[in-house]
Amino acid sequence: MRTFFIALALLTAAMSAHGQQSGVLLGLQVAQCSDAETHCNTILQTLWIAPEGGEIKLVAKLADSIVPRADGFWRVGLRTYCETPDDESITVKDVLFAVPVRERPTLDEELVSCDDAQRMARENYLRQESNKSNGNTWQKALPSAADPCESISIAVDFLNPSYASTITDHEFACAGRPSMGRSFDVWRLESLGKTPVSLSTLFGAKAGDNYMRLARRALLANGNKYAAHMSPPGEPPAKYRADRTLEELSRQEESCFPADVNDGSWYIARQEGHWLEQGGIRTFQLCGVEVDFALPRSMFDWSMIDKSLPVDMHWVREQVPDAKDAYCSPRKDLLVVFMKRDLMLVYKPKGEQIGAPVLSLPLPKWTSPFMAEWAVGAGVERWTHELKTLQNEQLPEPILPQVTTTK
Repeated sequence: MRTFFIALALLTAAMSAHGQQSGVLLGLQVAQCSDAETHCNTILQTLWIAPEGGEIKLVAKLADSIVPRADGFWRVGLRTYCETPDDESITVKDVLFAVPVRERPTLDEELVSCDDAQRMARENYLRQESNKSNGNTWQKALPSAADPCESISIAVDFLNPSYASTITDHEFACAGRPSMGRSFDVWRLESLGKTPVSLSTLFGAKAGDNYMRLARRALLANGNKYAAHMSPPGEPPAKYRADRTLEELSRQEESCFPADVNDGSWYIARQEGHWLEQGGIRTFQLCGVEVDFALPRSMFDWSMIDKSLPVDMHWVREQVPDAKDAYCSPRKDLLVVFMKRDLMLVYKPKGEQIGAPVLSLPLPKWTSPFMAEWAVGAGVERWTHELKTLQNEQLPEPILPQVTTTK
């Protein structure tokens, strides 16, 4: 009987210890740029940091972002392709996908590898030149995917099991008139890259009205600020009147008041230990290129999108002075700190004391986190088993549609 009670006590202690452990699934974005390339390649990766053998370890590292959902793990990936060229122009384009983790993604657009696009564009160019009758041919450099006519780049700022937030930059460098555009989007994960979510879709018509009021206020403040700079010397600055609608203001000065403002232009980004919801509107260069404004929690129920706990960065920096950002487990037993230099430190806080790091991981240059999902208790062991298995598998690459490769 005494042996039974000893065994029961040991089992209870083991279960208690097991129940206290936490693990974190981190989504990271790494920009890979070179001076010779206009378009930076961006890769997504996942780190699983959890207890193993009595220590906190980097247990698994996987390509793409592995996201835990109610129906199992999903995979969010970003790939760079090129549009099928009709002429000598090359368009380099980032594409996102989200699928159950072992499913092969299928892309709907007419895309090819950039090597194929470069070959096709050069064939088109040489064919055009050979058809010229004046003999003045071969004067331009051959088309190159490293210096495309158009470049569409995607950055992932936020990801959880239900939603993703992205910023897309569009650069156009053809015909001697370079231009840039930017869009802000939030997506449901199952329709990532297809149909973005507006605030009125999420929260109802009142949320859309609130967004438009906030957008109008922000654009007015921005427009009047830049009007002072654009006014001729000696003349009073132009003043955009607060009693005018956005449509009226747009007719007066479209460079400061775009005609296409709508409540779908918003994003979620990380700032100082918490997620921040922002409206974002692209303006013309004369008016500062971009206007951002807060979407306050008093107007929008952000808990339906993000339930994570904020981290007090003052507390973190008192003990880790070079900290840039931090994520803390729901049980406050694991703290991940991203440093100002390319380094990530993991701690096991005890009360208010952060203590010494239990894990240190160097990071590639231009690495930014966009996801932190936590497992606790028995979930840690289950995720460790599943993620280690996935780490050793070759997950399928996207299927590109069949396109004609000759013109």
